[in-house]
Amino acid sequence: MDERQPVVAHLRQMASDGRTASDVVKWLTGDAGQGKGMFWILSCLFLAFENGLFSLRQIERWKGFGDGGILTDSEVDEIVGPLVIRTKPIREESSGTWY
Repeated sequence: MDERQPVVAHLRQMASDGRTASDVVKWLTGDAGQGKGMFWILSCLFLAFENGLFSLRQIERWKGFGDGGILTDSEVDEIVGPLVIRTKPIREESSGTWY
């Protein structure tokens, strides 16, 4: 089992509970992602949500990482927008189309 599966399930539950993008990132960088890198964080978000990759990548600029980022929690929430739970596969096996 991919170690991200329980994390992705929790992220989707957080979104269902009305949590914001900054709430999700705080949880990912704290409890779930201790010692994990940016690629791991973004891949979990991409697997969990249908939000565009461009908006998710803006999370890298969040000041909560402590590496000189400039975006506040509210700016991250505005850029990412409401978290849309992924309901379709990332890749359609029959057609080979990526979502």
